[in-house]
Amino acid sequence: MLDRSCARMFGMASNSIGRPSSYNEDIAALLCERLSNGESLRTICSEDAMPAKATVFKWLAANPSFVDQYTRARETQVELMSFDLIDLSDPKDKDDMVAVQRNRLQVDTRKWVMSKLAPKKYGDTANINVSGEITIGIAESLSSARKRLLTAKSSAPLLEATLDPEDTSESDATD
Repeated sequence: MLDRSCARMFGMASNSIGRPSSYNEDIAALLCERLSNGESLRTICSEDAMPAKATVFKWLAANPSFVDQYTRARETQVELMSFDLIDLSDPKDKDDMVAVQRNRLQVDTRKWVMSKLAPKKYGDTANINVSGEITIGIAESLSSARKRLLTAKSSAPLLEATLDPEDTSESDATD
């Protein structure tokens, strides 16, 4: 049984009660090795000889060297997932629609997990950096608008009568 062999490997009595809770470099190394081989933390931590997930998170908070080891294991795990995508997307039996749909789901799930574990490399977000300064003077804007209006006036005589600020006579309006 894997649990007893792990217990023996780390010098724990196979009949010891409870999971490991104190940080142990050997257990941490085994956990990271299994992560980097593609196993999930949930699967690893479900075994009696391995620490609970909460314990692993406590180790991460308390041990900077374990953080580095764990981070490298997760990076390797994501890379392995990317290799799996190729195998899954090239099914052996392309005529079996159930297998094709299952593989599509597996590919999509792995892509989603990869985007969360390594967002800079596999995420869908676009990083757009814009720098600089934009200043708009109101006088320039009004002058530009007046030029546009004068251009429009020259092509529309009816518009000229209503837009000309110097023409205050109302005699045109009464005709």
